Amino acid sequence: MRFFALKGSEQLGAAAARALSIELDPHEERDFEDGEHKARPLVSVRGKDVYVLGTMSKGACG
Repeated sequence: MRFFALKGSEQLGAAAARALSIELDPHEERDFEDGEHKARPLVSVRGKDVYVLGTMSKGACG
């Protein structure tokens, strides 16, 4: 299993990882000028169950 916590959800992700007795996996994130966002895992996710914890920005909801 791979578990990632995106920007803005690091504290919740760390707490969830502790509760599950796992570690958060490393990744990198990039924001683009047009509002797009990219997250890239720094570990292999091939053949794994992958969980990504993230928040929705206020603009995306309304």
